[in-house]
This record gives sequence, structure tokens and C-alpha cells, in this order.
Amino acid sequence: MPSRTTFPDLAAVQRERGRLRADRDRHTIALREHWRQLRSPAFRRRVMGDALSEVLHSIRPLDHLVSAFGPGRGLGGTLASAVLSARTGSPMPKAVIAGLSVMLPVVWNGVRRGKRGQHVLSELDRSWQRIKDRLQQLRDAHRG
Repeated sequence: MPSRTTFPDLAAVQRERGRLRADRDRHTIALREHWRQLRSPAFRRRVMGDALSEVLHSIRPLDHLVSAFGPGRGLGGTLASAVLSARTGSPMPKAVIAGLSVMLPVVWNGVRRGKRGQHVLSELDRSWQRIKDRLQQLRDAHRG
């Protein structure tokens, strides 16, 4: 806050008020432009695309699946069962979800240990790498 001796006369006060109003107007225009950009579907699509891309790059799906359903890892199935069954009201869906949470680790271990399952998993890993590489190429092309 300026001291009383800052403005020698009323004209100086009016000049300062004019300068402050012009500054306020510039900020208002900039803020309106930001809001216009945020409301733009193209901008939101780019932001969501970038966010989704970052999420996909940060997840190693096969590692997470192996840690969730691997040998000695009943916790993942138990947690999934608890979360999913809490969303259902009747006993039948809860029983089905509980059965699936018990069966999925067994099926997963069978797929993971079998020759055909290992081939499928390696192909999935290779496809995942290709998707990540393609997204990186698109991101680099977009930046450049």
C-alpha cells in the first residue's frame, strides 16, 4: 500500500487508478482467454489424451498382473473380490465374484506356466511395446 506522500496531487492518484484499471483489464482478458481455451473440446481432448498416455506409460500391465495373481498372491484376488462384491446388492453376484476371485489366480498360473501361455504373454508384451513406441513417435512428431 502506498504511503500518503506517494501521490503529490489528485491527478497522480487518478493516473495510478487508470494504470491499475488497465492492468486489471489485461488480466481479465488473459483469464477469459484461459477459460475459453479450457472450454474448447480440442484442448480438453489433448489434455485427456496426454493424461491417458502418461497413465499407460506408467503402468507395466504384465508385471502388475503377475504380482496380483502370481503364486502366493491371494491378496489381489481377495481385494478385487471385496471391492467388486461391495458394489452388488444380492447374494448371487457376490458368490459369482467370490468364485471368480478364487478361479482367476488358478487360471492365470496355468496360462503363465504353459508353453502356449508364455507365447501369448510374450506377444502381449511385444504388442504393448509397439503401442508405447508408436505413441512416443506420435508425441515426438507432435512436438517437432
